[in-house]
Amino acid sequence: MKIGIDIRSLIDKDYSGVSWYTLYLVRAILEQDKRNHYKLFYNSFKNLDNRLPGLDYPNVEFVRFSYPNKLLNFCFRFLNWPKIDKRLGVDLLLMPNVNFISVSKKCRILLTIHDLSFLRHKEFFNVKMRLWHWFINIYKLSKKSYYIATVSESTKRDVKELLNIPEEKVGVIYSGISGKFKKIDYELEIQDYNNISEQQKTEVKELAKVKRKYNLPDDFLFYLGTLEPRKNILTIITSYNIFRDNNNYKHKLVLAGARGWKSRHIFKEWRNSKYKNDIIFLNYIEDRDKVCIYNLASLFVFPSIYEGFGFPPLESLACGTPVVASFSSSLNEVIGEYAILVDPYSSNDIAVAIEEGLKINKNKNLQNCSKIKERFNWHETAKRYLKIMNS
Repeated sequence: MKIGIDIRSLIDKDYSGVSWYTLYLVRAILEQDKRNHYKLFYNSFKNLDNRLPGLDYPNVEFVRFSYPNKLLNFCFRFLNWPKIDKRLGVDLLLMPNVNFISVSKKCRILLTIHDLSFLRHKEFFNVKMRLWHWFINIYKLSKKSYYIATVSESTKRDVKELLNIPEEKVGVIYSGISGKFKKIDYELEIQDYNNISEQQKTEVKELAKVKRKYNLPDDFLFYLGTLEPRKNILTIITSYNIFRDNNNYKHKLVLAGARGWKSRHIFKEWRNSKYKNDIIFLNYIEDRDKVCIYNLASLFVFPSIYEGFGFPPLESLACGTPVVASFSSSLNEVIGEYAILVDPYSSNDIAVAIEEGLKINKNKNLQNCSKIKERFNWHETAKRYLKIMNS
């Protein structure tokens, strides 16, 4: 069978959760399936085949279109052209995320929907973002798809309710988590350091390097994600203020991520905080540095109001770092048994949870690491996708 895969998200300069999802999923599929022929397509003026490591297999062909993105999206939306399945010569199209597309009536689409926040919480999106989602027309795309994979039961419920999709046409396939996210034991005595392996010594040196690179404090609370209303950053800051007022902890707060819509309100709240000198903003963090920062952090704070899955708190837990997160949307389902869950609208509850989370012994938290990696495995994720495609 000839299968097309939309990998347009992989040409983004700074990867988001969808980009990483696509990369790890496609890699895992190609590692297992040597029988079907795959055509991976993207749109770029530059040839980026060499920028996509781990996808070069004998049964894989890259297909590049060289149109301006806005023009291509316009053609897909209003001209219903070009028919991607005809251009690629495939029977089935895997779309790892919602995007503009046009296919013939004969083509089967296997669509992944990560979340429907743009329908469930329209207040978190500006006019431009709402128009983008409106033009994509998720209702038409979902009806055209022969099967829809969601990354959580929470998103599945939203798909059934908001898009009116029947039960038999939608199913949950949990995302995996990369094996690189792991606990690094850096609190070593000198005699222990002399007895550890060369790999462990390299990891400890990398931790020190990353700490210097971002000028990180010894003790800090950590948040990673876009600085936007949906992620509830304002409440993180107000909770941090209460936390510092109520106890003797001197932990600083590190907020990492690109500035999103309405981020100016976040910086206004920061300027008004009497602890503003202890609140540190980092921009986009390179992927190779995430493991180290998760390990260096004392606690990960993630009271997001809506998530389709929730990679950052899961990655933090895999590194042995305790997590305080909201009980909303998918987070209760994905990390509920491993994290401290709170009401995302209560700064007082979050402040108390932060103090509770700092008392958790990281070494005792290691048992969660193995459970998480067993439950969220890219090999099993790809296996589920292959079963659907081969059926």
